[in-house]
Amino acid sequence: MKRIYRYCRVDLYTPSRITATRDNGDMLVDRHHLDPLTGRFEVERTVVRDGHARRLAFVKRLFAFPELRDWCTEAGFTDVTGYGEDGQPLSIDHNRMVLIADLP
Repeated sequence: MKRIYRYCRVDLYTPSRITATRDNGDMLVDRHHLDPLTGRFEVERTVVRDGHARRLAFVKRLFAFPELRDWCTEAGFTDVTGYGEDGQPLSIDHNRMVLIADLP
């Protein structure tokens, strides 16, 4: 299971940012609201393409390793371990979290 790692994203949090721009004026703008009680990013995205803007909203859930480990254990998996995107043991420096678990 591969997920965005909760703790790497919290320290990079900004309420809004222009994610991508092009020379022709097209752009992608995200506005974020972080709810620390639920670990969710509420995102309002504005896409400007060919002079027309459209808006959409979505929610990203940021999981912590202990939460996913407990869910996997409750589902019957054993030896749940967490790694970063480089295959090294999970640390605060990682952007992604990879879980590996065994079936009994």
